[in-house]
Amino acid sequence: MNVYEEDSRGRQATELLENAMFREAVDTLRQSLVDKWLSSPVRDIEGQHELRLMTKLLGDIEMYIANIAKTGKMAAIQLEQEQKVEKLKRFGIR
Repeated sequence: MNVYEEDSRGRQATELLENAMFREAVDTLRQSLVDKWLSSPVRDIEGQHELRLMTKLLGDIEMYIANIAKTGKMAAIQLEQEQKVEKLKRFGIR
């Protein structure tokens, strides 16, 4: 993947993480999982374990998207630096 694609994917990931509907969906799902865990019987170890795995998976998805956003920010910085170097070259400055 080239730096332009990483920049584009990063912007899309940032928009997704900042999207109100996405945030609402993730927060609602997370709270639902916590509520189910809190109301589960103490003896339901398997059910609690499954809820824990679902909560972890939700966090993993968020982290994956956040990492794409971070990579995109680094790509944007790299592109900006390359543009500055090109501008300096045009003016004969090295």
